[in-house]
Amino acid sequence: MTVLERVYTIPLRKAKAAPRYKRAKKAAKLVREFIARHMKTKEELIWIDPRLNEFIWQRGAEKPPARIRVFARKLDDGTVEVKLYEDYVRDQQQIAAEAAEAEEKIEKEKLVEEEKETPKEPEKVEENSNKEEE
Repeated sequence: MTVLERVYTIPLRKAKAAPRYKRAKKAAKLVREFIARHMKTKEELIWIDPRLNEFIWQRGAEKPPARIRVFARKLDDGTVEVKLYEDYVRDQQQIAAEAAEAEEKIEKEKLVEEEKETPKEPEKVEENSNKEEE
């Protein structure tokens, strides 16, 4: 399924050399070039997450961020998925929470089954303790 997973901090300072109205577009191109170089694949095989693109364009075309932290996953066929690192972390936390929730549910089901299987013994009243109280 996945061949390689990495986290990168991509510098986007070179986008400042572009004309003001082209800076965000240049920054998006820099992300694609950086990932192609470091993941050893072609630029055409890189998929950039829409939220990552929105993050680059968030402050407009003239003021893209100076650097961006991304998570890149290279698949077997050579394509690379690139998304914001924060999104990756949130996804991992959600997966871990769901797994913990599933484990708790299984444990509760086991306890319920054990209670059903064990017959309840009638409570024995100790006769000695009643005599002593009188």
